[in-house]
Amino acid sequence: MAASMEECSVDAEIQQEICAKWAIPSLKTHQKLALWAVVVAEQDCIVCVPTGGGKSLCFEAITHVGEFVNAGLQNQIVLVISPLVFLMNSQAEKMNNSLRIRAVSLASVSENEMDRLRRGEYRCVFTFNSAFSLISGILFYKFS
Repeated sequence: MAASMEECSVDAEIQQEICAKWAIPSLKTHQKLALWAVVVAEQDCIVCVPTGGGKSLCFEAITHVGEFVNAGLQNQIVLVISPLVFLMNSQAEKMNNSLRIRAVSLASVSENEMDRLRRGEYRCVFTFNSAFSLISGILFYKFS
């Protein structure tokens, strides 16, 4: 049974922090639901919205707040699957440089980065469906 919006609330203080950090007036409903699902309910979450709908904020905010809201999320990886290599690379770069969140794009991964991925040093991994099989064994081994 699906939870109601009232049951899926994310603390107002957390919402305010996210809005301030990303300079937005408020979170969209699907962003609140994604945060609640991952950070509060500790469930996997798929966010499927059109271009410009705020998907990036979902995975950026989850990696940002997850570490201090829920200690169980400190070693979890947010996996982003995208068909756009340029977008994956630029989002990983933004997360590393501007947001200070460890991220890697498997579109242009070096051996050093693969070693770091195996050691669980990244919080966010960008991949595309044909490369997903490359990392699925690593992720399955790390979290099973």
